[in-house]
Parts: sequence; C-alpha cells; structure tokens
Amino acid sequence: MELKKISENDIEQVSQLYYSAFPEDERAPWKALIEKHNKGKGEFLSIYDQNKWVGLTYVITYQNLSYVLYLAIDELQRGHGYGSSVLQMLKKRYPHTIMLCIEEVDEKLQIIMKNIFKVSKDAAENYGAPGNYVIGANIAGFLKVADAMVSQGIV
Repeated sequence: MELKKISENDIEQVSQLYYSAFPEDERAPWKALIEKHNKGKGEFLSIYDQNKWVGLTYVITYQNLSYVLYLAIDELQRGHGYGSSVLQMLKKRYPHTIMLCIEEVDEKLQIIMKNIFKVSKDAAENYGAPGNYVIGANIAGFLKVADAMVSQGIV
C-alpha cells in the first residue's frame, strides 16, 4: 500500500468519496481543503493498493501534532483491512503525536458482530467446546465454506 498526494488523475474519485462518506455538517469546504493542501497547510492523500485507488485521508500537521481530519475507504473496498493498514502507515509518516476522532460503530456493524458472536457460541456448544468462541468461530467459518462448496457443486 502507498499514500500519494492527490493528483489530477484521482481528484474526481477523491471528491466523490469525500462527498459520499462524510455528512454535510462534517465536511469542510472542498475548495478550502484543496487550497490548504496546495499551500502545504494540510495534506490530502490518496490511498493506493498496487495501482488501485482505495481511499483518501486528509491530515493537518502543526509542530509535533498531526490530526487526521478525514479518512475514508471506497465503499467497494471496505472490509479488506485498508483502514487499519492506513493507520499504521500514518504512524510511520508522522512519527510524532497523531490524533483522530472515531465515530461510533454503526448499527449494521453491531448487528453483524452480534451475529458472529451467536454463530460462534452456537457452533462451540454444538461441537463440544461450550464457551470457547475461538473454536466456535473456526468451526462456523469451516461450515460456511463447506456449505458454499456444496452449493457450488465443488464437493
């Protein structure tokens, strides 16, 4: 993965993601962000995996403090660990103090996590390891893959 300053090649994607990922009341004026970036008072970065554009981040640095104002991964690329990887890259790029605000976990993710917990718990109980969620998660994952293989006629 790589962080690159935004360019004419990706500005349209960056703009679209910026407007779709952040509610209007949380967005700074686009023109102001670009102006600050061009003057070196903010850093608008594109996130790439190989040559594939996957997201954006905007960082403001003052002395020994960097503030991650925006971080967004393209909707089609979410769930692949890009956000975590970007945070690690930002820690290396800005070796001093970094700050960011993290929003509350959205409702859909809470539902998914509750489902994972239930499926793992049930699998652990059904296969003789009650209370062992790691074993339950492994069994549940194996069963899901096995079911998919059967439904595709592979097995």
